[in-house]
Amino acid sequence: MLLAHNGKNFDFPVLMFHILKEGLYDEFSSVCATACDSLLIFRGREKQESKGESRRKETAKKKKSFSQESLVKEHLGKDYNAHNAISDVILLEQLWQKEIDKSLIVPYLGPPVGYCLECNSTLIRYGRTASANYMTT
Repeated sequence: MLLAHNGKNFDFPVLMFHILKEGLYDEFSSVCATACDSLLIFRGREKQESKGESRRKETAKKKKSFSQESLVKEHLGKDYNAHNAISDVILLEQLWQKEIDKSLIVPYLGPPVGYCLECNSTLIRYGRTASANYMTT
């Protein structure tokens, strides 16, 4: 399984663009059939937990951040160098192990290419606006 925080809107489309461009989809899909965006899981969990709260409490409550850095601080009690690839991977894995109930993730799973087809506009945006950084030819 491929796991990324905000993967649906960023990592998966960029990765799949390059995999498809290089003709590696069959090889990739033979080792990775499922993708999961942890951001969607944490947002979905929060929605479920707050269903019983009154509207007044919800509007009075400060808007919660679902950035990986905020979730790591809240759930693991750690500060770290966000957007450092190695730190991001290690701490996302720790969040995954400690905080995510694996029996509840099924609605958030999908094939990596399916995520990309769902967010094709993101893929197109990267292709047009960030070609120097992400879509090198």
